[in-house]
Amino acid sequence: MATTSGVNPNSLVDEIARLALEFQEGFESRFGYPPDEHLVSKAQDDDTSIAPGNLLAHATAKDLLRFYDIVDEISLPDLDNGYFIHPRSVTFNGEGAGHPTEVRGYRSEEICTFGSEGGGALYALGLSTGHVYRLTGGELIGSAYSVEPSGFHTAAPSLWGFLEFLRDRLKKSLMGD
Repeated sequence: MATTSGVNPNSLVDEIARLALEFQEGFESRFGYPPDEHLVSKAQDDDTSIAPGNLLAHATAKDLLRFYDIVDEISLPDLDNGYFIHPRSVTFNGEGAGHPTEVRGYRSEEICTFGSEGGGALYALGLSTGHVYRLTGGELIGSAYSVEPSGFHTAAPSLWGFLEFLRDRLKKSLMGD
C-alpha cells in the first residue's frame, strides 16, 4: 500500500536491502579492505517497544510508525560517513541517552530522533512539519538539542524522502560515484 506521497514502503525498504547487500558484496574489490556489516533488519513480531505518547499525538509521525512496522533498523556503515537508522527499541525508548525529543535555538520543535551518521550528526523527524532534520554541532541539554543555524539542516521533506535519499546514495555508490 502506497503512502500519501505515493511511496510503497515495502518496495522501498526491499530495494534498499537489495542495494545494501550488493554494496557490501562488491565493497572489498572496489576499496581494497573488507566492509563492516550493512543490513536492513526487518521488524520482529515480538518487539514490544511502544511508541511514546508524544509521538502518537502527532499525525506527522505516522510514517515513522509505519516504517517501524516494517523495519527494525538500517545500518550502512561504509556508505559516505555511515548512515544508521536506530532500532525501534532505541528510537522509542532511548529518550535522554543521546536522543533528544526537542530542538531549540535556531528553531524550536518537538522531534523524534531516529538515526545518526558516522560523522556525529543526528537525524530527527520534526513532529510539527514531518521533515527530517540533520542536526550537528549542538549541545544536548536534558532532552533538548540546542543548535545554531549552521547545525540545523532539512535533510528531506519526509521520512520516505530520506529513505529515497539513502536508496539513491547506494545506487550512485554502486555506479562508482
